[in-house]
Amino acid sequence: MMRKPLMLVAMAVPALAGCRALDPAPEPLSSPTVAAVEEAVRFHVHLGAGQQLATKVSSPDLCPGLDIRFDLGRGKWVRMVAFAVDCEPRGGDNRRPGNGNHGLYRSALDIPADRQTGTVATPLGAATTFEQPYYECTNSCRHFTEPVAVIALDKPAHPRVTALTVYSEQGTLDLDGLRALIRDQLSP
Repeated sequence: MMRKPLMLVAMAVPALAGCRALDPAPEPLSSPTVAAVEEAVRFHVHLGAGQQLATKVSSPDLCPGLDIRFDLGRGKWVRMVAFAVDCEPRGGDNRRPGNGNHGLYRSALDIPADRQTGTVATPLGAATTFEQPYYECTNSCRHFTEPVAVIALDKPAHPRVTALTVYSEQGTLDLDGLRALIRDQLSP
């Protein structure tokens, strides 16, 4: 099994428990801090002042193999997810994300053809970036534009997980901000 707990470099943090909910860091992190992610996808996140990571325990079938919420502070956050290449989309498709379905991107091939894409070099590999419409409905509906980056990993830690998807839930970060984040705050 490839799952290992999230570990923080430069400070000791107890191993995360096996619950399925996102658990915030047990105490605020001082800056600058580098967080090592050692799951089906292995990389480091350079945390700025007030930034925190929270993780879910990976699914045994690697669907998802990684699920992290990166709180950037000031009401902005991104999600980092990775899926095995054989995961099947459930609850919708990538052409119509909404109501909790943000798309299941196993590689850039899963990006709908009608999306305008760009490419960004990151320390982890080339990223294909785009924006997608997203909605949430209960009694009424709210619509958002979410920036998304699908990073083709240069050195996958697991043969079934070859891409890392980073997206800004509800568009709390714009596309330029997402591109800067994946270029400047991630490292092998």
